Amino acid sequence: MLVDKEFQSLLINYFILVILLGILWILYFGYLI
Repeated sequence: MLVDKEFQSLLINYFILVILLGILWILYFGYLI
């Protein structure tokens, strides 16, 4: 399965963004609780 380099980097950036948002979310709710 061949994937475009651009698409792959975009996917990786999106994945990193989601992980960072998830960490911030957990920290935020952990602080509230």
